[in-house]
Amino acid sequence: MARRVLWLTLALFLGLALVACLGPGVAAAPARRASQATPTPAPAQAPAATALPRPTPTPLPVAKIGDTVQGVGQYYSLPGMSLTLLSVQESPIAVAGPYYGSYYYTYTAWPGMKFVVLSYRFTNSWVRQQTTRSLLRGEVQTAPKGYYYGVWYPPANANVAGYQWRYATAAEISRLGANNAGLIPLLPEQAAVGRVVFEVPADARPTEVRLFGLPARISLQIQR
Repeated sequence: MARRVLWLTLALFLGLALVACLGPGVAAAPARRASQATPTPAPAQAPAATALPRPTPTPLPVAKIGDTVQGVGQYYSLPGMSLTLLSVQESPIAVAGPYYGSYYYTYTAWPGMKFVVLSYRFTNSWVRQQTTRSLLRGEVQTAPKGYYYGVWYPPANANVAGYQWRYATAAEISRLGANNAGLIPLLPEQAAVGRVVFEVPADARPTEVRLFGLPARISLQIQR
């Protein structure tokens, strides 16, 4: 029995001695593993956004009185409808119509103002009937200040204050009278004359007209 106790005491002593010898190495192992760990790379940054270049608008071609502009039918994809610029004139009066009963009315511009009347002709040179394009919207640029003025429309009430109106004469109708000839069906080789009117200050000089739906700018050179 005494011998057994002696062996157990000796085994315990040897175990404590072994732990004492290995203790520093065991404690240092985590430190070495920590020092050998691979550092985590920083997350990659997204590239900075780059603004896309804006497309450069294509300027409209310039047309002048006497020129013909193609592609002015009601539907842009159909060929053969053209518009020929006939004349431009300044006038103290404008003619509107025809109204009910085929009447035309003559309007006098407001004091300090005048009318600019642009005349043109639609022609259908296609093999089928097609409709003219509406040119109800547009503007004229004037010099020397560069101001713009929209298309003039006759007042709904002929007795509106500021405009002196009367029935138009045959000569006035021939020279100034016509609507804008928009949305008129034309058979092959048929034509229709139209006019668009602007009201501008009397001392302004009209220089350019732009009509919505017309693929050209109209340069005005009015002889005075």
